[in-house]
Amino acid sequence: MSVYVANSGSNTVSAIDQTTNSVVATIPGFFTPQQLDATPDGTRVYVANLANGTVSVIDTAANAIVGTIAVGGGPNGIVIDRTGARGYVTNSTDGTVSVLDLTSDTVIATVRVGINPVGVDVTPNNQFVYVANQISNTVSVIRTSDYAIVATIPVDVTPIGVRVAPGGAYVYVTTRALGVVDIISVTSNTVVGTLPTGIAPIGVATDGVQVFVANEVSGSVSVINPISNQLVSTIATNAFPQYIAIDASTRYLYVSTRTNVVSVIDRQSNRIVASVPVGDQFMRPRRMQGKAPASKADKGTGSLAASAEPARRRNRPTCS
Repeated sequence: MSVYVANSGSNTVSAIDQTTNSVVATIPGFFTPQQLDATPDGTRVYVANLANGTVSVIDTAANAIVGTIAVGGGPNGIVIDRTGARGYVTNSTDGTVSVLDLTSDTVIATVRVGINPVGVDVTPNNQFVYVANQISNTVSVIRTSDYAIVATIPVDVTPIGVRVAPGGAYVYVTTRALGVVDIISVTSNTVVGTLPTGIAPIGVATDGVQVFVANEVSGSVSVINPISNQLVSTIATNAFPQYIAIDASTRYLYVSTRTNVVSVIDRQSNRIVASVPVGDQFMRPRRMQGKAPASKADKGTGSLAASAEPARRRNRPTCS
């Protein structure tokens, strides 16, 4: 199994072998790649290209691009539902979400959301999609049966990362400017709690038991118990962590950083056990999120997950 990392500065995606913690492939041909996600069977990885309004499709057996889908302007976040039939792409320039049919790799609907949508996740029952609108300071809720907006939830300043809790009762939203995570009740679609994390939280992921938040400026990952909604520990990482991928079949977190390495963290000891060099993340003053699919471990964005300025270039990981 592999972890895939989007390298925005070098327009590549790195594939990391989880057994050796080494890069086994560097895939070219992207255009400021942002977030990526994998199908539940791990055979495809879908990558949002910020610079040219497309999503690239990677065949994970060949580690090559096998398709391209035209979406909206400035695609940033992406999530694939648990069935592998639908994908949802946030278009940061257009203020829309493109709905993908993954059997035909085509856009079947476009949903208008807030200003500068970034992070996106889907509930475990595939019925609702949550979208963080970074400039609107809101979260849009899309009903997947008819792609209607059923709620617009005010949150704290600069929401970026979004992750639905394992049981589907809560949604965790990182707000980079205030250094907190807003907790949304799925039942009421209101903010029911706020947890301080580190400075500049961006990516958020879950292993089915705990929720993990990457704090870019603090250089740490905050660990949240989703039952009590309390912080339970803080893990030191390499400098400037941004996005998190998790493989639930192993004991490791994969944390992309702005220093062009992926920190591999042992979840039992909460220590870094490897640092894997990847592609370039040349930064420019603007923003982005991640998750962790490929092995669908964090089915929850990076899972790869998002940051605080629109075209900020970053590495985003996902497992496959």
